[in-house]
Amino acid sequence: MENYLIRNQTPHELVLEGPTAVLKLAPLQRHRIGGDPPSLLGDAAIGARRDHVVDWEKEPVRSSRLLAAAWLAAVGITAGSFGLAAYLLVGDAFALWLGVGIAVACSVAGAYVIGRGRASSGGQHPTPQQLLDPNPPRGDAWGLMRDFLIATSQGMVIAVLVLVAVAAPASAIYYGTELSSVIVFNTWRHPSLVVGPNTQYIVVARLLQLILLIIVSLIPALMYFQFDREKLSTLVDRWLHAIFRLDPSLRTVSDVDAKYGRRVEEFYGTTLETVVPVRRKRLRDRSPVIVVTLLIAIGWIVVLLNNARMATPLPSFEELFRPSPTPMTLAFLGAYFFSVQVALRGYLRGDLKPKTYNLIIVRIIMAIILAWAMQALWGANDLVLGLSFLAGIVPNTILLRIRDRILGRPSTEDDELRVRSPLSKLDEVDVYERARLEEEGITSIQALARHDLVDLILSSRIPVPRLIDWIDQAVLHQHVPTAALTALRELGIRTATDYLQVCDNDAALAELKASTKLPGFRPTLLRTVLEGDEWLSYIENWRDHDGTKPPETITYDAQGQRHTRQQRKDADPSILIPAPSVLPAQPNGDHPEPSGRAPSGDRA
Repeated sequence: MENYLIRNQTPHELVLEGPTAVLKLAPLQRHRIGGDPPSLLGDAAIGARRDHVVDWEKEPVRSSRLLAAAWLAAVGITAGSFGLAAYLLVGDAFALWLGVGIAVACSVAGAYVIGRGRASSGGQHPTPQQLLDPNPPRGDAWGLMRDFLIATSQGMVIAVLVLVAVAAPASAIYYGTELSSVIVFNTWRHPSLVVGPNTQYIVVARLLQLILLIIVSLIPALMYFQFDREKLSTLVDRWLHAIFRLDPSLRTVSDVDAKYGRRVEEFYGTTLETVVPVRRKRLRDRSPVIVVTLLIAIGWIVVLLNNARMATPLPSFEELFRPSPTPMTLAFLGAYFFSVQVALRGYLRGDLKPKTYNLIIVRIIMAIILAWAMQALWGANDLVLGLSFLAGIVPNTILLRIRDRILGRPSTEDDELRVRSPLSKLDEVDVYERARLEEEGITSIQALARHDLVDLILSSRIPVPRLIDWIDQAVLHQHVPTAALTALRELGIRTATDYLQVCDNDAALAELKASTKLPGFRPTLLRTVLEGDEWLSYIENWRDHDGTKPPETITYDAQGQRHTRQQRKDADPSILIPAPSVLPAQPNGDHPEPSGRAPSGDRA
């Protein structure tokens, strides 16, 4: 008997009352059972599936073929690399051919493993209903081959990164310092050490410098490859909980798929049709990560090696690791400081993407250009050095200061370089959160208030309650002048929903009118305008469905009839199951993919 995964497709509790067993599922919960649901739960399961309230499929078994192919690829690449290295360093042709032979053998074995399909279970003719609701294909040979090739190409990116981070600093240190006169290559395979009184000191000092350059060059890129990517099913379930809470008109996962399915597939690489989401590997462009590594390596070379050929006596260790304070080097250090912070926050949040590294590339270039401009205008005094460092962190602010200094007057509100409603006016939106929002094209309060909330939740890992609060603030900022905003905040009203909540209470509204006698502020008119905002209804739904209301329970009886009732908040959940029973899953030795349970913290 095969195991099945059955899933509640609604944000409500579900009870299936079969003839001999009863199954209770929490909102969006997946459950593993040891047989076909119609045979175990009868018409209750059939009726629930007919209404798109529940769905099931055979439990997917993680194939060992892709893992075996990956190991074979790793062995083949390693053997080929060692053979090539041995030939280049010592001229051993046998090692080269041996490595190539092992690589070819591993390639042939990997192709065989991938091409070996599962034995088909012939002799069984599917019913018409099974043809209408087929199980999704999993583990087909072409899909495995595609995933294997993409995973292999992505793994090669790490090798290129390490090569860039090692080769660039090593070449600069060797050819740009006195190390080239200490270690001499008669031929490129036979280096020789020139004996002298300071030989050991020079080699050790420059080696430590090289190690430091390699580490600081690789840190931002390694965070991208090391951060803990959450399980796909967890991400999808979290998003489903949020979307059900934002849009109560959606009753089942099928409704969500019809409305937002294309967006989910674009951002997550999966569909909502399967009980267990399966991510299709996609070939992502990781060139920004490589460019960032090269740019950072060049920057640190300039920072630490611009005084490389010092006069005798030899520089001390402290002097070797002390950067020269110039506007350009300090601008790079400021941009690197910002880049590490952005990468670290993305690492901790599981939100690092290649476009984050595009932002870092632009930030480094902008900072250096601003430093050159300030040095050309005012020299390299202490003020210019400090502003150059800050240019790597807040380049737009430094650009405004340069403009004000040149014109001799502060900029006005309608200045083209100034953002009229900066994100910094919102609570706890610091420079790093603003940088993350800039990746999504959000540079102002107006852009945030009018951005697609569903897309923003999908594309970023910023917690949904925080996004809701920011957009709630942004909507109020759009419609209220600054003076009125200050007065409202003094009364504890900081968001649009806070204001509407006050307006719904006659006593509170009367107190508000008496407390805010500001010219141009019309509380009743403002309420009418806010109630027509396009995203505020979603925000109000989020506030209303905060988990404090009693949950709704959907029950399908043994005849397949649906019954819905509102459970009392203080009721014992066990009364919903008249005859509790267990539907055990059958053990198997194929390492089934863990189904997990949907998180219950955001239940609608």
